[in-house]
Amino acid sequence: MSGLIKIHLVYPEIKPDILQEVAKYCQITALHASLDEAFIWSKQVGGEEPDLILINSAEHFNAEKEKIKKKELLLLTAGIKANRPRCRIVLLIPERFSPDLQLITEMLRLELYNFWFLDAFNETDLLDFIFTERTLCEVETYLKEKETAQAAQDTIHQHGIIRNLNRLYQPYHIKSNIIAFSSEDDSLINYALAVLTALELAEHGFKVSLIETVGSIPRLAGMMSVPHPYFNTRHAVAMYAQRNNDFLHNCFFNKEIYLADKHSPAPEKYIEEYPPELYFLPDGLKKDNLDLAETEKHWPDFIHTLSRITIFEKGHQFLIFICQGHSSFNELILQQIAYLKFITVNMLPGSIVYGLNVRKEGGGKVHLIGVKHAPYIDRQLAELGEAPLFYAPDCLYNDFLEYVYLKKKNRITPESRAFIARIAGNLGVRMEQVKDKGGLNGLRKILKI
Repeated sequence: MSGLIKIHLVYPEIKPDILQEVAKYCQITALHASLDEAFIWSKQVGGEEPDLILINSAEHFNAEKEKIKKKELLLLTAGIKANRPRCRIVLLIPERFSPDLQLITEMLRLELYNFWFLDAFNETDLLDFIFTERTLCEVETYLKEKETAQAAQDTIHQHGIIRNLNRLYQPYHIKSNIIAFSSEDDSLINYALAVLTALELAEHGFKVSLIETVGSIPRLAGMMSVPHPYFNTRHAVAMYAQRNNDFLHNCFFNKEIYLADKHSPAPEKYIEEYPPELYFLPDGLKKDNLDLAETEKHWPDFIHTLSRITIFEKGHQFLIFICQGHSSFNELILQQIAYLKFITVNMLPGSIVYGLNVRKEGGGKVHLIGVKHAPYIDRQLAELGEAPLFYAPDCLYNDFLEYVYLKKKNRITPESRAFIARIAGNLGVRMEQVKDKGGLNGLRKILKI
């Protein structure tokens, strides 16, 4: 028995045949009749921890008190997880809750990834519960599959709302709204794409965070004229290293926060023209920053925590990273954090090969941006069976340079605007359908996103 998975069951009125099935694969070390009983057990000191806690929540819910019971499920499960952090928790939830975005968001915020929506299961399902440990990407795949199946079977109003939202902003579950713009070659085009995309989304009513990773030359604060001694990436990492998590909830700033903060340098008038939905976290250099090695040490935990807070607690619809140059900071974003990646390459062979390799490695969707259209390169890519590059229009370079110095977004040419709209389209946003902010906000209100 020692080689079997040790499992606690939170399963009111469990049938003998289910116990027998579980016992084929696991050593059942406890059987709790309710979530309250399991929570009380979790607080007890000592004793051997199970490998897995399987919670069947079907009997927990009362139709008359469903909202209260849902809150209890989240609070008690979160408490069990906090008290027994080494135990993997599996949640079985009635199928009717699968369209509940608020419930899904709360589970993801609590890092409860092993949940299943169903009303019955067989032996094959049981094996999935026991031996599956999901990542964020795998949760997203599961949710998409559930939503597709529901849409095919059901046309009730709430599913219609979800499909309507998908036309504007898809997908919305986990990581697809976390984007990286990266380049090892062309910083101007890389920053232009990130900044103009963020501005466009924010102007259309989306709440957007624009974060500049730690790099050799901080550019974003000077580019947007928003320098700040404390609202910057390196200072945020330093605060995180000191376990000041409150700062992580407040390190992003928009124009209102910036103008109201006593530490902000005297701003110029055009800062007031930034949309209030656009939030910044530029990189910054300061004497009391951590040294680079110490910053690098804390970076993975910091960026995972910051991303979770920004998306799930602060309710930002998009988190956009600007990654310039090769570094361990940027590699982490590209490999573990961002789902959609836009890699700007110059037209030299080495740069294109680098971009193709990033695209082949996967880990989300990768789009390559070329800085100069070269038809013969298109032909070579086609012969290799590779997808073509996106080509930034020639005018984007001058358009953005003028914007940096004059801050006149209305002077950006239609060609550059069309290219940014194309980028937004790859994020799932159709700008021509988001002209009515009231309609979009109405959908958000309904779905509580």
